[in-house]
Amino acid sequence: MKRVNANIFRRCTVMLLLVVSLVCWSGAQAGLLVSDSVGAVFEVVADGNKIWAGWSNQLLYSDNGGISWHCFDTSNGFEPRLVSAMTVNDTAFWAATYYDTITQSGTYSLNGGIYKSDIDVTGWEYFIPPYPFDAGNITYDVFVDSDIIWTANWWRGLSKSTDGGLNWELISFDPGCFNPQDSLHHRAFSLAIGDSVIWAGTEGGINYSTDRGVTWECIRRTEEEGALSADKVVCIRIRDAGGAEEIWAAAWKNYQTGGDFGVSISSDEGQTWRTVLNKRRVWNFLFHGEDVFAASDSGLWFSDDGGQSFENITDHAISYNIDMYSVAMTSDSVIWIGTSNGLYQGGYRGDYWEKVDFTALDTDDEKSQGPGFFALGQNFPNPFNPSTTIPVNLKRSGFITIRVYDILGRELKTIVSAHLSQGEYRFQWDGADDQGCQVPAGVYFYRLDNGQTGYTRTMILLK
Repeated sequence: MKRVNANIFRRCTVMLLLVVSLVCWSGAQAGLLVSDSVGAVFEVVADGNKIWAGWSNQLLYSDNGGISWHCFDTSNGFEPRLVSAMTVNDTAFWAATYYDTITQSGTYSLNGGIYKSDIDVTGWEYFIPPYPFDAGNITYDVFVDSDIIWTANWWRGLSKSTDGGLNWELISFDPGCFNPQDSLHHRAFSLAIGDSVIWAGTEGGINYSTDRGVTWECIRRTEEEGALSADKVVCIRIRDAGGAEEIWAAAWKNYQTGGDFGVSISSDEGQTWRTVLNKRRVWNFLFHGEDVFAASDSGLWFSDDGGQSFENITDHAISYNIDMYSVAMTSDSVIWIGTSNGLYQGGYRGDYWEKVDFTALDTDDEKSQGPGFFALGQNFPNPFNPSTTIPVNLKRSGFITIRVYDILGRELKTIVSAHLSQGEYRFQWDGADDQGCQVPAGVYFYRLDNGQTGYTRTMILLK
């Protein structure tokens, strides 16, 4: 199973910072936005060259590495709501969501649930865990383990379904960190399921079960050396460390029980912990062999030694005021970051970063560039030096040209002029004109034309 999940808790905190209006409810510690949102991407998942990007009120999907996108919203069955977590396996795609509403009488309510689709996103099923009140349905995380659907929920801890979402069982953490019936500190933010242990990151520490959820034990922060750094665990994930399981917990300072922000790591099933990225508010992780990416409020951190040391690979490239919520990687080693300012794509080691402009991309066949014939992607890296890649998706075979022009409209370089079959292409430009001379630094345009229509984009050469 391939999955990169996020935690809706991050949204609640982010709403305090980003928004237009806040509502406090039942003494909750986090403010909740009555939202139609700022252009934030709270979750991004990649599987091969497929990408799912969850915004505050819609889901965007690309099946060609981000060259073109399809939008799912009210018009095609995906109701406006915040996508808090996503997971994909060989047969299905799952999205955990929540939404809030205000009635004409001024009554404020919270609700949520899970959407399911096939992996090509051709249709939707909607599941609502049947809790006694709406807020119990707010789903922070979702994990599909064989035939069991597990969810982490805002008001009710964990739940599971063994019949495809028709019926749900509430999982009590007692005698774990807390009993969700009795305490305000009962939020379950994140799930991770290993070979023999289920892990749940919560408001009050880490709950874990070695008998598939029948009984639970608790790990909490202490003052002892080698302890969990803080009790509010907003994301918990498992990394394969050479055949052994490492538990990674993004721990946030709990202002009642103390501790500090950071990432706690255990290689002995939670008995001892080491902490990295001290004082960093980390939202999510991506593991790729020994390499680790950590999305945080201070940039995207990268480690190539299993978390022994980290460097900020978005430093100065993306504003310090932007939170990184989620990180994913496509099969071409392009890194995708969901942020408070939209979706970014970049190089594996951060050699470039570029914001994805959905307003300029193909979002469905009816609106596609050229009509329904091609989609011309933004070059990457951009700005670039010395070379750049131009992505193209041809939806049917035909004759095309791609030419480069300077700011005065003079033609400099013909990159391709040929009849090509349907498919995805990546064309390179090395910054030279048709005579082989390198062009100076500046703004340039590249245009794809099929003889009937064309589309132009801008790129920047730096030297």
